Amino acid sequence: MDIKCERCDAAIPAENVNINALVAKCNICNAVFGITGVGGGGQSVPRRAEVAMPTSITMTDNGRELSITRKWFTYTAFFLVFFSLFWNGIVSVFVVGAITSGEWIMLLFISLHLTVGVCIAYYTLCLFVNKTRITVTRDYLSVKHGPLPWFGNSKLAASKVDQIWCKLHVQRNKNGTTITYQVHANSTHGKSKKLIGGLNKPEEALFVEQQIETFLKIEDKPVVGAFIGT
Repeated sequence: MDIKCERCDAAIPAENVNINALVAKCNICNAVFGITGVGGGGQSVPRRAEVAMPTSITMTDNGRELSITRKWFTYTAFFLVFFSLFWNGIVSVFVVGAITSGEWIMLLFISLHLTVGVCIAYYTLCLFVNKTRITVTRDYLSVKHGPLPWFGNSKLAASKVDQIWCKLHVQRNKNGTTITYQVHANSTHGKSKKLIGGLNKPEEALFVEQQIETFLKIEDKPVVGAFIGT
């Protein structure tokens, strides 16, 4: 069957149609839209292939509570240890020099570098010890980071969660491009909230989406801008 864009009515090439996620993308106007009726012959559209649990994640499900725990640790932490020691070592020389000489104004000039050094050191420590735990029951969905304090903790009413979806996040800077993955929740009121971000592997995000939707019995539907895997 032929599929045409809902916005500009242009024909959609086969390679731009994902029948697992029921979405298509137009090359002419870049619209992304849901599709139905793909498959023909009265056959149901196949579900997206099940994602295996990544090694960075552990999970328990007793039927009443789903718990997904992801370790923050990556080998990048070892590089950050050396970088943090190098950065803070240089900054500390200036700090000690400013204190011993009584040139307090110097501390003001290096305060930004000192703050950056402390933040890098704290983040590096978090990579070694922190975990993110997602807890889902019939009543709520919560996300907590710890044991060291970190921003992004949240709690939603399970009855208000309409869809879970993944997003590819691209960050460009002078050092290159960094690609990470996020998991979002759409509410029944049409609002979207990021549950977890900074995931290094697509299977981590897709697995979390898969397990939450399965536990809450949420039908997987197309979401504009969602990352659907390859």
